[in-house]
Amino acid sequence: MEIDFKVKVTNKLGESKEITLKLDDTNANENHILSFLRAGHSYEPDVTKIVQKILEPGDVFIDVGANVGYFTLLASTLVGPEGKVYAFEPDPKNIERITLHCANNGYDNVEIISRPASHCVEDVNFYFNKSSSGGNALWNPGEFFGDPEFNDGYSVMKSTTLSNEFTSLGLDKVKMVKIDTEGAEHAILRGAYDWLKNQSIPFIIAELNTFGLKKLDSSTEQLIDYMYTQGYLAFLLYFDGRSPQFICPGVDIHTAVISNILFTTPAGFSKIWPVVQHNPGVEIDKDTGKMRIAA
Repeated sequence: MEIDFKVKVTNKLGESKEITLKLDDTNANENHILSFLRAGHSYEPDVTKIVQKILEPGDVFIDVGANVGYFTLLASTLVGPEGKVYAFEPDPKNIERITLHCANNGYDNVEIISRPASHCVEDVNFYFNKSSSGGNALWNPGEFFGDPEFNDGYSVMKSTTLSNEFTSLGLDKVKMVKIDTEGAEHAILRGAYDWLKNQSIPFIIAELNTFGLKKLDSSTEQLIDYMYTQGYLAFLLYFDGRSPQFICPGVDIHTAVISNILFTTPAGFSKIWPVVQHNPGVEIDKDTGKMRIAA
């Protein structure tokens, strides 16, 4: 059953707007989004909080693997009519959803690129995930679940690169890129080398799908190392919005769920988090007024 779910978004100027998402709770992908929203949370709150913290009116946001457009709509609201959002999404059904969402909310600052992003321009097999369109990938999703029934076939598509598209679009600035592509994140960032080598994109969020990265001949370590060589530091994100945790190259990340990581420069981090609160584990004793190790 399709449900119209309203989400309130407030931009950096303190202006609030309610956006409406039309989601089908019988669709695994869209029901996953609804599960966050119905519980009173943002969808992927770690990413949502960072996007809200960084984007300002007039910014340019790139949503790679836009799915049904949650982050596209969020960013569109935050950057306003003077800003721009470019949504990369190859799945025709997801494109229909994004288009509907933009029309229903009156947004005309969104442009959809319907080709899969990668490290180069070539013919690729874009696989459809029968269980969830949020799990479409450049590799067979049936291998992840161990059940070939999860593979809903594939389409041969011509891939593109971020560098090529940015040039074609005439972009001279991009504030933030969000990439959620089931393991193609490293390949996609390789395709943005011209922009990364001078740290021309201040903030990049990438999903860490270890299985997907491996299927595309990469790993979390290789991704972090690549970005480090381009001048970017890596930070793990948290649902509660606390300051991200720095991860240096060579660290093996163990996580219970698929995580998201922020890449930025020292200047980028200090701009967004100019003050970091720290308590190593002390408290004030109510009786003596003295500091003690917290119980």
